[in-house]
Amino acid sequence: MAQAYSNPSSSRTSDDIELPRHDGPFEPRALQDEEQIDPWEEGLGTFDVFALIVNKMIGTGIYTAPTTVYLMTGSKSLTLGLFGVGFLYCLMSTAIYLQYAAVLPYNGGELIYLDEITAHVTPTSTDASVISVPQEHNEGINGNLERQATNSRDSTASRITNTASYGLWARFVQWRRKLMGDGLLAFIIYSLIFIVFFNSATNSMQFGRMVLLCINADQGVDNAVVDVNNDLMRYIGVTILTIICLTQFFSPSFGRRLNKFLAVVKIGFLLGLFIVGLTALSRDIKDGKGHDTTQSSDWSKWNERKVVSKVSFAKALLIVLFSFEGWENATFVAGEIPRRKHKILRRGFIWAVVTVGSLYLLVVGVTLNSLQWGDFPDQRNINYAPLLTGNKTSARRAWPIIIAISSFGSLNAIIYTFSRVKQVIGQAEVLPWSRYLKQDDCLNRTERIKENDFHYKSPQGGLIAHWSSSVILIAASASIKSTIESAGLPGYIQTYTHCFILMVMALGYLNLRSRQEALQRQGDTKGTQTSWGRLYEAVMIVTIPFYILLNIAILIINAIPDYVSSDGTPHVFPGYGFPVIVASVVVIGTAYYVLFFGAAYRYYEPLPATESDEEIPQSRMYEGILKPESRLNLMKHAGVRCEIHKDYFYKKVERMYRFGRRWRMQYSIRGVDAEYPGEPQIDQTRTTFAMFLYWVFGGTRLKEDRTPWVRLKERTERLFSW
Repeated sequence: MAQAYSNPSSSRTSDDIELPRHDGPFEPRALQDEEQIDPWEEGLGTFDVFALIVNKMIGTGIYTAPTTVYLMTGSKSLTLGLFGVGFLYCLMSTAIYLQYAAVLPYNGGELIYLDEITAHVTPTSTDASVISVPQEHNEGINGNLERQATNSRDSTASRITNTASYGLWARFVQWRRKLMGDGLLAFIIYSLIFIVFFNSATNSMQFGRMVLLCINADQGVDNAVVDVNNDLMRYIGVTILTIICLTQFFSPSFGRRLNKFLAVVKIGFLLGLFIVGLTALSRDIKDGKGHDTTQSSDWSKWNERKVVSKVSFAKALLIVLFSFEGWENATFVAGEIPRRKHKILRRGFIWAVVTVGSLYLLVVGVTLNSLQWGDFPDQRNINYAPLLTGNKTSARRAWPIIIAISSFGSLNAIIYTFSRVKQVIGQAEVLPWSRYLKQDDCLNRTERIKENDFHYKSPQGGLIAHWSSSVILIAASASIKSTIESAGLPGYIQTYTHCFILMVMALGYLNLRSRQEALQRQGDTKGTQTSWGRLYEAVMIVTIPFYILLNIAILIINAIPDYVSSDGTPHVFPGYGFPVIVASVVVIGTAYYVLFFGAAYRYYEPLPATESDEEIPQSRMYEGILKPESRLNLMKHAGVRCEIHKDYFYKKVERMYRFGRRWRMQYSIRGVDAEYPGEPQIDQTRTTFAMFLYWVFGGTRLKEDRTPWVRLKERTERLFSW
């Protein structure tokens, strides 16, 4: 229940009302001043994009996943095949996201894409729930909301009665559109998923695990790999997470420079692992009976596993997809790429995905060809890289250092992008206490200029939120005794929820072209397709259904027992927990949207009724799924009314080109703000229950001396004044 704010990212439109100061319990509403700003011409370059994706993709996954998948499936051919599917999945996702980024080149990535593809209102759209008001009467529209809404419902009922073609399907479409809120429902659900589950917990714990493997390298293979101190692993993980967050807080530019340096280093590490695998091909191979054999002898063999599950390949594919996660990383900060230079994102995107994916397949191929089933005693998931170099103490110490550096680079890239998306969520002011989530840092830097001031600032609120969610999941993973399974669990949850999001994104892709046309002003030729573009579009339309089915298969099969852990132990997170998590977030997000924003009115900018300049511009208002007087409208109990002001097109204002939002929230307090003159005056002498609710959900206008916390403190001091 955050309020309109006044800072470089705030906005002002013609329907804002300047309120005089008053002596009541609430501060006057801040003016919303939205300044026209030309997009900057400096920002991330092709190599920045390349480095962001490389650093996110190359973490610890490629150094652990090949043997993990091999032990889960028992087949080298299936293992390599799953990595091939992962690469193909990555390429298809890249093709889809590049199209989204071309249409919506803003910070937030999937957050903005989901918002737009679930929107439906256009300047020419018609809806039975819309109210059109002449511009000359627009200033007084807020004072007559109930009357206008009642008239709208009456006229709607009349249209339904008198129109034979208005059937059950049309009513369902109208109800669905009200529920979606022109994109707001999807925005809220994704925001909850991203804040909670998109974090750095797995990479942080893997960093801690590799540090301990290096320290314990002289204790033998089994002890060094499996029996590390789990509590110490988590402590090291939280420590490195904190260090990187603080570094990016004080110097975002250092984070970008470090990102480019580590991308080169990590590519070098992968090339080194590939070369080591090639040299290991020359060693003598013996079968289980001690007889000489060849590397290719067991590629068609299905080895017997301790824990047998017919659907183990689904969990294995989830692990593979996690090792490929990161191809979408640059789209989260697409707003930092210079305007009208989509080729920067496209080149960096394609080069990074093709380079990393190709190296992955080469590494997996030579690794599987160099190792045998007998190299894994008791089918325990051990660190395979030292096996390629003799498995001596020096090898068991050197490779964990390399993997830890790789994990460090992933942490740096993830924190840079994820924290900025969480700041974008805070800027929307749809979640409680958003004023903290949306904050930039308050440090003074001489290098910044007005046009790209934020490029040199750190997303303070986003960094705090990212650190907090990561630490919480690191602590929660302690409930699983298996070291490898507990360290990988946050990553598996993130990958599973991401598959759900990708399924929705693929479905929405079918609506992307129409949304692009709806967002284009008259005469704008941007987005006009060439012959190659039409061919590309046709190929995408054909492949999208297979992509959707693959995601659905991943979502369903992972929930089917028997469940297999990633290290062969009986300690495993039950597969049904993944869909339960996704379903819970969707239900909670939907309930939150309906209860808090279900009664909100949506206003759209005035546009001429026809092309004739003589016509009076019309301002349009849409009702929500609830009536303002409904008991389910929780904002009513806090004495707050919410309005959503939305533009039809993207403009040169920071709210849009930095955060990608065509809409802004405006919260008004009953009995205080001028647009509700008929409301009874609020109690000026005490803190009411409505004020308490307003404060609990993050309202910003309640004066400091009227907050429940201050009142409780005053009463406590009076009680113990003796």
